[in-house]
Amino acid sequence: MEQLLETLFTPALLIGALTFLSKRLIESYFKTREKESEMMIKNQFDKDVIEFKNSIEKESLRYNVKVAGIFERQANVVSELYSKLYNLESSMNVAINQGTPWDEKYEEFKTCYFKLRKYWGRNRILIPQNVDGEIENLLKDAFWSVENYGSGERQFLGRDFELGTEKKNEALKLKESIPVIMEQLRSSFRCMIGVDD
Repeated sequence: MEQLLETLFTPALLIGALTFLSKRLIESYFKTREKESEMMIKNQFDKDVIEFKNSIEKESLRYNVKVAGIFERQANVVSELYSKLYNLESSMNVAINQGTPWDEKYEEFKTCYFKLRKYWGRNRILIPQNVDGEIENLLKDAFWSVENYGSGERQFLGRDFELGTEKKNEALKLKESIPVIMEQLRSSFRCMIGVDD
């Protein structure tokens, strides 16, 4: 009986041991494959993330370069526009207060006016919208206001002081809008370059 038991249990133990070892080997093989697959997926994911980050950084840099160029152009336009408005205000003041109708001082005003109008027209897209509207209103009336004042100056010469004074006051009132526009330009410029209060 002992031998029978030994004959029966020995192969059973041997099969059990082989089954256990086989199971361990198979588990070990699959765990190793699983870890390799996880590492492969993780490495691919890390690589994809790095490529995506690089792509975003490249696009961001490209965008920043484009935007910086536009801001630089806009700052240059605002600066030049400010100078042209200053020249217009100065020549308008001289034409109104010291000139006689259609003399060289009046011609200087016309030159400044047309330079400003041309520059403004070519660069409107870069001018802040609120300032653009103010300049448009100024340009609609500035030329004719000074022109009418020249006509009003003739009224002074013809002793019609009331009409002459009215025309001069209209021209001076319009000239008062220029410092307001210039302040808006200063504020916009300071905001663009990051030094606003």
